[in-house]
Amino acid sequence: MKNNNLVLIVEDEDEDEIADILIQYLHRAHMQTLRAANGEQALMLNRLYKPELILL
Repeated sequence: MKNNNLVLIVEDEDEDEIADILIQYLHRAHMQTLRAANGEQALMLNRLYKPELILL
């Protein structure tokens, strides 16, 4: 579910440590994130949630 007050970003990083750091920074900047397990899931999340940005 998308909160209209937050920027929604789909993140698809295969390195867990990098993904965790990235998500922490985005949350501190009041951005909502969804993490995709792979490129296919990132595309599915894009269709469902229409994020403002997809990070690969």
